[in-house]
Amino acid sequence: MTRAPIPIWLDCDPGTDDAFAILLLAFHPQFNLIGISTVHGNAPLNATTHNTVGLLDVLKLNHIPVYAGEVRPLVKEPFFGLYAHGKTGLGGAELPENPSVVVKNDKSYMEAIKEAVETHANEICVIATGTFTNMSNLFAKYPDLKHKIKYLPIMGAGFGVGNVTPYAEFNVYVDPKAANNLFHDEDLMDKLIVNGLNITHTAIADETIRQKLFGKPHKNLVRPMFESIMMFYFKQLYSENGWAGPPLHDPLAVFTLLPVLYGAQAYKFEWFRRRVTAVEGGENDGETVFVDGSKFEDDGSEEHGSIIAKSVDIDMFYEYVGVALDNAEEHVQKRS
Repeated sequence: MTRAPIPIWLDCDPGTDDAFAILLLAFHPQFNLIGISTVHGNAPLNATTHNTVGLLDVLKLNHIPVYAGEVRPLVKEPFFGLYAHGKTGLGGAELPENPSVVVKNDKSYMEAIKEAVETHANEICVIATGTFTNMSNLFAKYPDLKHKIKYLPIMGAGFGVGNVTPYAEFNVYVDPKAANNLFHDEDLMDKLIVNGLNITHTAIADETIRQKLFGKPHKNLVRPMFESIMMFYFKQLYSENGWAGPPLHDPLAVFTLLPVLYGAQAYKFEWFRRRVTAVEGGENDGETVFVDGSKFEDDGSEEHGSIIAKSVDIDMFYEYVGVALDNAEEHVQKRS
């Protein structure tokens, strides 16, 4: 049975793994990427926005609108991930200085998302792979949108594991107040699909995976560019720490939407529901924990709470990334 593509709005902060999320959403037939908003996070807002439009330019995706979002967290001072993603926020990519894709300014990012959600009410999913400031502000201004989106998959959190401190995952750490505004919302929490480090750290692009993705002859610069982005990320953070490859956090948050929509078994997807909260301030600032005090490994699921992604078929995930990469290469070739 052929399924209609899922309408998606992506809120992101490119970012190396955000680039792969854009690739998957734009070029896998399961998805229909209808718009992008950018946010501070892996780099300052001007850089994450420039990286987004530059990437769309290279991929010849001029039809996808891009709106710039928030420049700083709700409460904390800004903190950026340039140590991981390079001085531009998208290390390894050679993007045009003056891309043909331009940032839209006909309306605010919140108005643009509102319009998209109302056009695709009860079908659209909003995916957040960056910090959560945009999402917090969106639902504060337009609370009725919470009832019109199908799901809100996020890349964020880590239960008993961190990547920016021993306790905290980056996206939550940068703006824990915004994260809590999502986690604590009674109308939103059941629609949250939380893809924390516990699952994203299983999505390792090891040498075998990299050979499947990048080993074939390339027709243009698309495949080499994504290989360069991945390898920059690997060398910056992971290669000297014994990892076999980098984890692709953000596109995994895209992929796990599919088993939630279509059934867990085919995707070997395991999950549970629990209420989540983030620590605000102190030594454990940005740490995510379960409200009931349970651990990630504990059995049991609450009636209400966020969907916590536990495990998924990683080989299938990388097959999806490979299909998107093939389609992107063909798309660019036809338009060159």
